[in-house]
Amino acid sequence: MFAGTLAGARYFGKMIFNLLDSISKIDIKMTDIT
Repeated sequence: MFAGTLAGARYFGKMIFNLLDSISKIDIKMTDIT
């Protein structure tokens, strides 16, 4: 149970990190345009 939760938390954290990374890249592109 705990191991499964830990794996799920790591997967969820990685997903959020990737999402934030892509958002920051979009922000950088938008600032380059302006």
